[in-house]
Amino acid sequence: MNKILTDFSPAELVRANRSVLYEFFRYFQHSPVMEFSKSDGFERWCGGLQIDWYNGIMCKRDAVPSDEAFIDESLAYFKAKHTTEISLWLEDSVNLTSWESLLTPRGFKFMEGPPGMSMDLKRLNDTINLPAGAEIKIVSDEKSMRDRVEVLINGFGGPPNWNDSMVDFYLGLGLDTPFRSYLAYWDGKPVSTAEIFFGEEVAGINGVATVPEARGKGFAAAVTLAPLLDARKMGYRIGTLQATKMGFPIYIRMGFEHNFNLGYFNYTF
Repeated sequence: MNKILTDFSPAELVRANRSVLYEFFRYFQHSPVMEFSKSDGFERWCGGLQIDWYNGIMCKRDAVPSDEAFIDESLAYFKAKHTTEISLWLEDSVNLTSWESLLTPRGFKFMEGPPGMSMDLKRLNDTINLPAGAEIKIVSDEKSMRDRVEVLINGFGGPPNWNDSMVDFYLGLGLDTPFRSYLAYWDGKPVSTAEIFFGEEVAGINGVATVPEARGKGFAAAVTLAPLLDARKMGYRIGTLQATKMGFPIYIRMGFEHNFNLGYFNYTF
């Protein structure tokens, strides 16, 4: 962990937020349900989940005219996999304009993306406030992972037929570092969840969701705080996340700062 980031300058926080998310994307290749490939300047992944971030392309260099063939082949590939939408991401050093001129005519749209946020983990409130009868556990087996996936689907409004694919995907990533999931129970019922990816430099929070009937009771903040406290114990100084509209005010109250908006390209079939 000799690369742990301690530089809180705005530019470094923006870079680290993207970097840990891209690390997480690359970690998808550890799940057997995810097809992951590398070619000249590109990385590509495709799984059984109809969410654009889980079906994507990473570009590691500026576009050149010959890249049109790769993009067209990729669109045909994802369509054959019955994927409904994909995402395309650019490494920090890549020129956005070079890719816009190639992607926009093909129907890709640039998304301003969710707010990228970060916080100094030394500022974390050590107290996890939960309603009576509530507890937070680390997901440790298939049963608790199935409980977690049900919360994700219910919390985000996804279709029930995603269940098995999501369980297989997450179990494939493993049940401990560098990827770990947390689940809040209320009177024995799973109601809220979050996941964390322990990156080379920072710890990145993803997949925060709470079922509708348990919202407004502090579960989202608590289930986000628990993994961040574990990250701090491991020596991390910075936690990052990309906020939904619903989650943004919660993270502000927790002490997160809005650093930038995470931009990427989206293609919908």
